Amino acid sequence: MDVTARGPQVGEELEPVTRVARNTARGKGIHDDTRAQTLGFEGAPVPGVTIFAYVIDMLIGFFGEDWTDGGDMDMAFTSPAYVGQRITARAIVRDRKEEDSGLRVFLDVWAENEEGRKVASGTASGLLPTGRQP
Repeated sequence: MDVTARGPQVGEELEPVTRVARNTARGKGIHDDTRAQTLGFEGAPVPGVTIFAYVIDMLIGFFGEDWTDGGDMDMAFTSPAYVGQRITARAIVRDRKEEDSGLRVFLDVWAENEEGRKVASGTASGLLPTGRQP
């Protein structure tokens, strides 16, 4: 069965996920307001792992819980995110490949603040098993 006829098309955007940024490491190293300000930041940046988690939420919402077993993601953190900012995780399909067990979808992923500034960007992929095509 040709699963590539179904599923997301190249250039299609996934459903974005928006979260209000929280500092999950408050008071630790650069995530302390005073320390961060001495380094030139406006305040304590939200940890990269927190931004990473927002993007993972989006990926699991699209691929399902099994994404954690066979999916992958590579991200770079490019600009600080601060507490209270609305961070939106986004993805666009850049390629698709039919596999024996389903359709592998390759994505460009990023997180941006409410001003549209990217705070992280990278790539991800995951498998949409046969029978679980959107």
